[in-house]
Amino acid sequence: MSALHPDSTLITIKSDRQLAKLVQQLFADKSNARALQGDWRDLLTYAPFDLLFADGGKAKLTEP
Repeated sequence: MSALHPDSTLITIKSDRQLAKLVQQLFADKSNARALQGDWRDLLTYAPFDLLFADGGKAKLTEP
């Protein structure tokens, strides 16, 4: 997070509800970071992106 420009926003999404809550707590004091719980498709409401890193494990095998 220290390398993130103040005008940038980091958005991460976790399918696991408990993991999402932990990440939300980790970023609680960061106004430019959001941790969501849901499916990767939920990120589409935040598009367009300047940079997108997808690491979805087995989810990447079923749909692009």
